[in-house]
Amino acid sequence: MQLNIVANFIGRFWGALMAWAFVPIYIRFMGIESYGLVGFFATLQTIFMLINLGLGRSFEIEVARLSAGQEDQQTTHNLLRTLEILYWTAAILIVILLIFLAPSISNYWLIAPGFSPNALQLIIVMIGILIGLNLIQGLYGIGLLALQKQVRFNVINSTFGTLQAVGAILALSFIAPTIQVFFEWQIIINIIWTVAVLFALRRAMGPVSSAPRFDKKLLLDIRHLTAGITGIAVLTTIFSSADKVILSKMLTLEYFGYYTLAWGAASLLALVTSPIATAVFPRMVQIVERRDEGALTKIYHQSCQLQTMTVFPIALVLVFFSSEFLFLWTGSPAIVANAHIILSVLVLGAAIASLSVVPQNLQLAYKWTKLAVILQLVSVIALIPLIIWLTINYGIVGAPVALLAVNIFYVAVFVVLTHQRYLKHEYSRWLLRDTVIPAVGTATVVVIARLIAPASLSRLNILFELAMIFALAITVAASLSPEVRPIIKGNYQLLRESLPFFSSK
Repeated sequence: MQLNIVANFIGRFWGALMAWAFVPIYIRFMGIESYGLVGFFATLQTIFMLINLGLGRSFEIEVARLSAGQEDQQTTHNLLRTLEILYWTAAILIVILLIFLAPSISNYWLIAPGFSPNALQLIIVMIGILIGLNLIQGLYGIGLLALQKQVRFNVINSTFGTLQAVGAILALSFIAPTIQVFFEWQIIINIIWTVAVLFALRRAMGPVSSAPRFDKKLLLDIRHLTAGITGIAVLTTIFSSADKVILSKMLTLEYFGYYTLAWGAASLLALVTSPIATAVFPRMVQIVERRDEGALTKIYHQSCQLQTMTVFPIALVLVFFSSEFLFLWTGSPAIVANAHIILSVLVLGAAIASLSVVPQNLQLAYKWTKLAVILQLVSVIALIPLIIWLTINYGIVGAPVALLAVNIFYVAVFVVLTHQRYLKHEYSRWLLRDTVIPAVGTATVVVIARLIAPASLSRLNILFELAMIFALAITVAASLSPEVRPIIKGNYQLLRESLPFFSSK
């Protein structure tokens, strides 16, 4: 599991570097209005990936559970084939739907004075093809993660993520600096990427005596779990996409581009929340299957402290140094002026939301989804009118403020009710040792740094300054996280054994 955590961190970091490092170059080639279409693509993909969040998460749980038992390997192959047929069908329907909706979206939804309706319609169809490819690719990737072949998964993703980013720059440089060329390259590289992940998954699953087949019974066996996870996924997607969907209508593409840029920077937190949860969740499912509560308690607190120790140093540096970070990233005073407050509030909301990740995985390991569905429904009902009202009255910053307020409510209620059902005597330990103490220690370091930091620096000096503050903050957080220290020691030992230049002679 430690190797998987390290691989996930490296893979996520490299993927984010490839995705975000080139954003200023994309904007320089295509313009901020075209980058707004990239944000629109991300919003649509989030909505359509509901299928992956429902059926895909059920697939992950079942594969992890089957790998902990003695079930025939043929069952796993049949489950994959069953879901493959459903996913390919869904991908084709997504493309057809966006072909049908393209005229209405281009004429009545997007405010894009720099594009003709016909050009927008073509781009929307290309977006549909890309979403379909990513949906299918996601299923195969989930299979690798559930089988704990996460090193292999990250090698593939890092390789193709690099080709995707570098190839886009080359295409924009030598073919044409247009959003159409950008999406054409995304489609080409994602076709090859999907095939590579499929071959890796087939190899990881191993051979079987008979050809995989569609099995309706396997769908029926996971229907209740899938229904619950899909409910969570639908509401979570509405919650996480509501700001972008609403703002794509209320703002011009230029200002929506600024919001998209800030939202993309706030997604840096996924670099740490996702790798930990991805590595731990299959093991948590196996432990629940074996009914070992002692091991479950240990891995739960380790995961929670690891989340806090890694999320909050990054989050608080971005919250208090958002202007410096945006200038370091883009070099654009206009972007800094229009996006730094948005970034600060979005990041704080995302940091609060990350505190529910491990408790939610605990619930899913037990296949309990009712609480998350109810609380997400309440959150969505509150969020949508709050975004609209705050945006009308306070402008573009209203949406992230609404997200922050609702995330605080959700996490406060969700974690308390989770501990009333599972690990009943562990809430105080979660609140103090896993969350408050390392978070407050981190905040103290970053606030002091903000008070004494110089007002104006070059981009190179900003990089050095932020790196030093982050290093100090994460050191303090680690020193205040006793359950994490054995993991750090284990990972250090793993590096010493794996990399020759770490070993002592």
